[in-house]
Amino acid sequence: VTSGPGSPKDWLALYPTGAADTVFVDWFFLNGTKSAPAVGLTTATVPFTLPNTPGTYEVRFFANNTFQRMGTTPAVAVVNDTTPPAVSMIAPAAGATVSGTVTVSASATDNVGVVGLQFKLDGVMNLGAELTTAPYSISWNTTTASGGSHGVAAVARDAAGHIAMSAPVTVTVANDPPPTEGDVFVSMDADVQGIVQWRNPDGSLRQVLAGNSSGQASSVAFDAARNLYVPHWCFNSNCFHPNNAVERWDPNGNLLGTFGRTVNGTNPYNCNPSSLAFDAAGNVYVGQADCDGTILKFDAAGTLVTSFTVTKEVRGTDHIDLASDGCTIFYASRGKNVLRYNVCTRTQLPNFNTQPLPGDNAFHLRILPDGGVLVADSQVIVRLDASGNQIQTYVAPGEFNLWGGLDLVGDGTFWASNAGSANIVRFDLQSGAVLARFNTGTGSNNLAGVGVRPPADTAPPSVTVTAPAAGSPVAGTVTVSANATDNVGVVGVQFKLDGANLGAELTTAPYAVSWNTTLVANGTHILSAVARDAAGNTATSDAVTVTVQPPPPTVNGSGVAITVAPGATVIVGVTSGPGNPKDWLALYPTGAADGAYLAWFFLNGTKSAPAVGVTTATVPFTLPNTPGTYEVRFFANNTFQRLGTTPTVTVVPVTVTVNGSSLAIRVAPGATVSVEVTNGPGTPKDWLALYTMGAADSAYLDWFFLNGTKSAPAVGVTTATVTFTLPTTPRAYEVRFFSNNTYQRLGTTPTVTVR
Repeated sequence: VTSGPGSPKDWLALYPTGAADTVFVDWFFLNGTKSAPAVGLTTATVPFTLPNTPGTYEVRFFANNTFQRMGTTPAVAVVNDTTPPAVSMIAPAAGATVSGTVTVSASATDNVGVVGLQFKLDGVMNLGAELTTAPYSISWNTTTASGGSHGVAAVARDAAGHIAMSAPVTVTVANDPPPTEGDVFVSMDADVQGIVQWRNPDGSLRQVLAGNSSGQASSVAFDAARNLYVPHWCFNSNCFHPNNAVERWDPNGNLLGTFGRTVNGTNPYNCNPSSLAFDAAGNVYVGQADCDGTILKFDAAGTLVTSFTVTKEVRGTDHIDLASDGCTIFYASRGKNVLRYNVCTRTQLPNFNTQPLPGDNAFHLRILPDGGVLVADSQVIVRLDASGNQIQTYVAPGEFNLWGGLDLVGDGTFWASNAGSANIVRFDLQSGAVLARFNTGTGSNNLAGVGVRPPADTAPPSVTVTAPAAGSPVAGTVTVSANATDNVGVVGVQFKLDGANLGAELTTAPYAVSWNTTLVANGTHILSAVARDAAGNTATSDAVTVTVQPPPPTVNGSGVAITVAPGATVIVGVTSGPGNPKDWLALYPTGAADGAYLAWFFLNGTKSAPAVGVTTATVPFTLPNTPGTYEVRFFANNTFQRLGTTPTVTVVPVTVTVNGSSLAIRVAPGATVSVEVTNGPGTPKDWLALYTMGAADSAYLDWFFLNGTKSAPAVGVTTATVTFTLPTTPRAYEVRFFSNNTYQRLGTTPTVTVR
């Protein structure tokens, strides 16, 4: 109420519209109570609670406790609103292809009233702010969305809180991809806050990249994925975050954060990281302009791997580049030379240049495809051939020359930054002609470096499995190897066995793993290798099919050749056999036909096949007395399908001598002689017996086991010396060596004549 008469008992009352003055729902004096104030009011604000019953209501103003009406409010409608709004998209049309900036519009109605409309992209992302009044329309910059299919919808709400979403309209965003190949990036010093200008190949400005650090952006570099790396120096002696760091940007100009940390997560830079180089595996080398001036090596994830202390001149490792051998770093140290260091052998190499550079200070350098080097050398740009000889210089006529940065375009030209004029100049490498130039608008002495974004690497690697050979049988542990090459560099090779990973990915050559074939079932298996490069391109080799066989049988637990005595017993071991009941083993002279075996057994050690096959077994074989080489072959299920062969077993002759001699001797009647045995079979009851020359084996004169007694030892011996007393009767005698309490003769001494 305003401008009321000011009587103490002026009052307000709530009515259904059209009701008699006496039929009020509620009432108050102007002080908001039912007790009149002592002094009347001319202005007041009084709350009323409306009934729950739908309908229209009004409040009437009466004078001084009478029904003299002074005024009536507009009608107030009480509505039980249970109806949500209705909303539909108008533009863009369903199925439309959109690009650039387009209009997005919708219509919305409600039984009471729409209080807000919000456009949505893909159901979750707000497009612009909520609109509270019609017409409901916004402008959408489609370049902020990824290319491809998207849904656009509108959400309307009413005062009662009801909301409704329109049916989404599906559109295809088809903006041309930003041209990034050949774009030029110019880094600035701290006087212009360490920004980087992103320019098109014609020099027109696309974007200014301003990160978190205002320290000098000493240079720019690109990894294989074409992400941009910008090393920032300390700022006004402040070497703490965000300065003294390397910032990283994606190809679309979005700041990804900083690059580089120690294993403990601390800042790895001593001071003023200045330039970067990348190897084929994605490792990153960072040169530092000051403090200890070391070169730092990081893995692709940004963890510090190691550092290199190198020779320095005026500054540290101010600007670096990595040769194609992946080992030799060329660098400048603000002096008169191009220095070199081998990071693979940690060796300082001789300077590359054969004579001092002509300028005052060597800044950025680039290794040329022919093995030469291009150097921004203050007053001039110098080209060195592959032998380090100066063969050409470059200057920009008509401007003050102070060259600090340069980078190759890849077409026989290069861009260079002239701090003296704030120009970026493009030269022809061969002729030295100035082809183009543009001014950065930042004033002199504010340029630091320049870089050219390389073209996207779309070429996949090439990879071939080199071992084992296709179709070959394999057993035990074998080497699986591959060759892989790429136009930029291979960063990983992953071997596959039947489609699953075989070992971990290998990040450096040679690419080879050991495969324990006993861990897979016998039979056919498929090997392959997948190579990838730093850009994410992959290639899979042709499949190599091999047949896994059981490991070769062993002899006496060994997988190498052994030597035994005539008649010796060896133990043949089988593992990972196919498990057929009639798998069998057979003894052969080396090289004999499979049918010409000397002895054979099933894997249970008998000639009766077991009811159930076994995969692991040990079977004894007794070797012949005949010296030579032998082997045991493993066959499948009562066939001559050979599964494996033992190492060679060589049977060497037993040596039996008398008094240390292998020649006939003469002794006196009743003399004692020593009989020496070497390389016996080692069975406990091997024995020696004295005979008259030519006597039957059973007609011995005396005998002993190899322990020199007539009681066999518990354990056989292979070497022994046994004493015999000769008869007094003059005659020719000999001592014969027999196997294991039998008359299987293993050897005979030379003749011993008693005279």
